[in-house]
Amino acid sequence: MPLLIGLGCDVLSAAPAALDEIRARVRGLDAEACARAAHEALVAGGVEEIWEIVRRRCSPELP
Repeated sequence: MPLLIGLGCDVLSAAPAALDEIRARVRGLDAEACARAAHEALVAGGVEEIWEIVRRRCSPELP
């Protein structure tokens, strides 16, 4: 989600049962931090590096 938000996505599709949790997580994100993370992720070397970027830039609360 943080990368989608950072890339400017403003519509997400989700199962109805997950909507409340997703809304809460999106509200807790900093759009500017997500944009920086998305920009950095575009040139990352792999998935593990991207996860680290998201963890570091977007929120320590992400699983």
